[in-house]
Amino acid sequence: MNEFERARLRKQNDNLKVSPIELLKMVIDDIERGECQCDGLLVLTTNRPAGESWNYDAYRCGLSRDQELVTVVMAQERVIRNWREGA
Repeated sequence: MNEFERARLRKQNDNLKVSPIELLKMVIDDIERGECQCDGLLVLTTNRPAGESWNYDAYRCGLSRDQELVTVVMAQERVIRNWREGA
């Protein structure tokens, strides 16, 4: 990922303007640079077709099923905390 694209994504304050591909590229770049230290990864996906049922899926590595559930709960707690703090 080039530095211009990286800076643009980092400064974006509306996540609806970032595509799933752009975000995944940034995550890969962060891991390769050592800025994101992780030994497990959980990627949740959402597909929301107009007028149809929404679909959800998950990709995981380095996590057992119970660790996947804990990761989801901890992510939910973080989102709620950040929302309350206005972050």
